[in-house]
Amino acid sequence: MRKYIILGLVVIAAAVYTWDVFLFVKPQNDRYADNVNAEISIDKLLAETQPVKFVDKGRDPFFLHRIEEKPASNQSSLANASVKAPAEAPKPPDIKVSGLIWNQNAPLAMITLPDGSSGVAKVGDSFDDIVIKKIEKNRMLITCKKRDYWITW
Repeated sequence: MRKYIILGLVVIAAAVYTWDVFLFVKPQNDRYADNVNAEISIDKLLAETQPVKFVDKGRDPFFLHRIEEKPASNQSSLANASVKAPAEAPKPPDIKVSGLIWNQNAPLAMITLPDGSSGVAKVGDSFDDIVIKKIEKNRMLITCKKRDYWITW
């Protein structure tokens, strides 16, 4: 098998080499009359080409670019306005779902509560101030302190 691969590569190399020679040698037949006056030399090509110059625009073309937010140009009017900082949104409880027992009519979720205890929960179960409202295949709706939260896994 190796012999055939090597033979094929040699045939391809010979064809490429003859094509290169054909390009650089002045043709002699009339069939290629339009190329008769064309003289190609490597020195001439090198003399005519311009080197490629890297233009530094302050970023590396091989890394992902981050879009930076620019500060607003009208800072003085914002400083004078009396705007309250938004209240920090309440965080959902740290409940981790470690498994799901799926049944269309009565799904169960294996959960770990913030205090470290774990158990199996069904719709309607409550743990302290946490109530399980809905269990789906990839998320669970809970209520904590009168707010609804989706827990995804």
